[in-house]
Amino acid sequence: GEESGNLVPDDVESLLTTSAQLIGAMVDASRSLGKKARERKQLEEQLQLQQSMEGIFNYAAILVDRSGRIQYVTAPFMELVGRRQDDLIGLSLVNLLEASAPLSISEALAQAAETGSSLQCTGRLRSKGQQRQVVDIKVYPESNPEGVVSSFGIRLLPASRVSAMSRGTSLRANLLQGMRHGAPREQLIEKMIRLVE
Repeated sequence: GEESGNLVPDDVESLLTTSAQLIGAMVDASRSLGKKARERKQLEEQLQLQQSMEGIFNYAAILVDRSGRIQYVTAPFMELVGRRQDDLIGLSLVNLLEASAPLSISEALAQAAETGSSLQCTGRLRSKGQQRQVVDIKVYPESNPEGVVSSFGIRLLPASRVSAMSRGTSLRANLLQGMRHGAPREQLIEKMIRLVE
């Protein structure tokens, strides 16, 4: 108001002390809540990653970074290529997968990152004794909290284990493999008929 009031100096000092204590308590509470929110978010992200990884443990699957370097491999993948985890971590995926159809592995990663959606292609995987087997490849882009694709989950399925829904891919892959290895045309036709049946 317009009239001056009476303030006792002792009351002002105690009010300032109480205010400082309240502000300190509010700041501490705010920090604590922020820390708990960050911890909760990290836990949710870890659980989400664990759930997505659990889904691929039974498959030959790998996790690669944007440059295509291997970060993680599942046991079925190690069995498929006949190599230890230590030999695979940090290795470029291009050293294991040959050009795939209709895209090369580098093109597949770039396209998956650009679209932000999974895609499927066929390739040949170098396994034990430098043998090459035809595999179906499924690429899953993984985004960071900012929405930028930071890594890729890749699942590989040998063409011999492809489900009935993917018989077209299996047929194409088997015939391509036969042609590359110089199989006689009659043998390829018989193989095609068996696969279609």
